[in-house]
Amino acid sequence: MEPRNLFDSWTTFAHALRGVHVCILSDYDGTLAPPASGPETVRIPSDTWKQLQRLSTLKRVTLGFLSGRSVSDLRGLVQIENAWYAGLHGHEIRNPLGLERRWYTRKEVRGVAGLADRLEQELGPVRGVRIERRGGGMLVDYGHVDADRVRDVQDSVLRNWKAQGQGLRLLPTASRLEILPSENRTKGTAVRFILGKIRARVCPVYFGDDRSDLEAFRAVHESGIAIGVGVVSSPHLHYRVPDPESVGKALHRIADLLGSKAERP
Repeated sequence: MEPRNLFDSWTTFAHALRGVHVCILSDYDGTLAPPASGPETVRIPSDTWKQLQRLSTLKRVTLGFLSGRSVSDLRGLVQIENAWYAGLHGHEIRNPLGLERRWYTRKEVRGVAGLADRLEQELGPVRGVRIERRGGGMLVDYGHVDADRVRDVQDSVLRNWKAQGQGLRLLPTASRLEILPSENRTKGTAVRFILGKIRARVCPVYFGDDRSDLEAFRAVHESGIAIGVGVVSSPHLHYRVPDPESVGKALHRIADLLGSKAERP
């Protein structure tokens, strides 16, 4: 069944948030912030950030941000205190008190660095390719590479990963190849980890826009609400919104709902 538009079903959605602790979790790129059209970093729109700030002050709300980016990069972009941050698709997690946990080894960090060195040397002449080091992982973005060179980039990453990956995982997404630590963690395992730390009856709400969010949708399907952004498809979605601007509007309405006097415990 095709998920319903969130705003067309707002009364039903709002009813599910009444009388419970609400854990609002979101992907960053393409969900809170518009997708980048180039190598530049795109920031959260100011009104969306204001609504996140409002929500962060409410006692029965927990916020969490998940990304393929590192936790340190994600925190610098979001800049919301008293929130959970999960980076590298769940291989790094920082709790609201600032305690961090990482699911990768120093050996894997060295392996990623060696792969990055090799790929930077090999792909340096290819115009448009971007290699981003993320500590325990790395990203090769070829979305702006000329069409006749895309296969060369893909082959280079695959060849070097097979030769020097030493158990590291390769995650293909749209116009990107990511190298991740060996432990099979996802945004879904990160969601379950965060929810397991909340000592209250909780309704999780997750916003995500691409295939890296599929396991997170699955993780909240039974106990909460999964909201797809854009065209992402999953049998675990409850609702859909068209774009990041609509995510901001939804957060505004959630903040109004949960911050109203009638809703305060």
